[in-house]
Amino acid sequence: MDEQELEYLDAFAGYLRTLASDVAEVAHVAPRSGNSEARATLLGSLNYLFRSIDLIPDGIDDLGFLDDAFVLRIASRRALIHDAKLGESNVGRFASEALLVDKFLGDLAYRFEHFLESKLAEHNVRGRTARALSEDSAASEEFVREVMAWTRTYTVPGFTRDPRNLIKLRSFLATRLPD
Repeated sequence: MDEQELEYLDAFAGYLRTLASDVAEVAHVAPRSGNSEARATLLGSLNYLFRSIDLIPDGIDDLGFLDDAFVLRIASRRALIHDAKLGESNVGRFASEALLVDKFLGDLAYRFEHFLESKLAEHNVRGRTARALSEDSAASEEFVREVMAWTRTYTVPGFTRDPRNLIKLRSFLATRLPD
């Protein structure tokens, strides 16, 4: 295993360990953003999580939840463009961690970013879009309660420090991202 693979495996295992608290942090700060684009982007990353929960087939929880952790980081970077104050929270840390995600994704990074830019705010998950959530404070509050309930039930999936998991993860993402 080379040094770069080890860095990815360590970081990604950490993303899985902290996913619930990372999600809780975004759920806490997202509705408070004064910028509607930043709010929609962060709420979209949380809405995407629920989409994943509904779609993750048994046996690949680690890959599905890593996808969510990546979305959270890239969405944080995108949200900072619209609301720099978010950098004072952990959203700033998540945004900086997006660089490692980009490095890992390589040629898939553009497809991932484009997917999030074009679809995240408008994805309809469980009858709601991030855009609608960002414009309706009552719906947003209810959604955040749902997110927080999920964080209390999240169980860290197994993720071994095996370079083959990196290959599986890239393949998983490559098949899910539009060209």
